[in-house]
Amino acid sequence: MSPGQRRPTVLIADDAVYVAERVAREIAEQCSAHVVGPVGDGRAALSLFGSEKPDVVILDITMPQLTGIEVLRAIRASRRPCAVIMLTEHYEPAILAECWASGADEVLVKADDADRIGDVVRARLMLDAS
Repeated sequence: MSPGQRRPTVLIADDAVYVAERVAREIAEQCSAHVVGPVGDGRAALSLFGSEKPDVVILDITMPQLTGIEVLRAIRASRRPCAVIMLTEHYEPAILAECWASGADEVLVKADDADRIGDVVRARLMLDAS
């Protein structure tokens, strides 16, 4: 990173603390990104989105206060450019389709895609830089 260049910011929201902390470590190490959170509920995620203005947001679908899909919709309604990666345990086609229809850039299933999170975030950060 050159002097004066802003370090990318990634917001992580997942109510499963062990998942959120693992993802945060992976992103910080693999992507040289500033990680905000992790937070465990949708309202906190939306609040941090407003104050931190992240480049990438990683959202669990099932969270208290607001669901990840509700947060995703609010992010898209804000019109602020940001990549949103939904991270979920759900395999149900209707739920995954709702993520895509609500504006998700990526949808990753925890059991299948956990090892890809760093690569997906890095790719999204590179897309935003171009």
